Amino acid sequence: MNLFLLSLLLAVSILIILFKLFGRTNTLRYHTAVDAVAMIGVPILALGSFNGLVVSIYSGILISALLSGLRYYYKIEEDPLRDIFCVTSPPASP
Repeated sequence: MNLFLLSLLLAVSILIILFKLFGRTNTLRYHTAVDAVAMIGVPILALGSFNGLVVSIYSGILISALLSGLRYYYKIEEDPLRDIFCVTSPPASP
């Protein structure tokens, strides 16, 4: 429970910092890049200890969930970077 509380605090604090730096709309619009940095970059910072690694991985998952919920709540349009980060299959030819 303690690790989950720490990861929740880390996730909320990272989102507050991003909202203050880039604004709510830009942070939510580019959620794919923010997810990638949160899931890869934050655990790299905590490689020294197991507890830090677990907290950073949980916080990355929470950041993903919070960004998805906030995008739905504020009705933000599609991500311009979606075509770069998301792999889609080409349409089937007739």
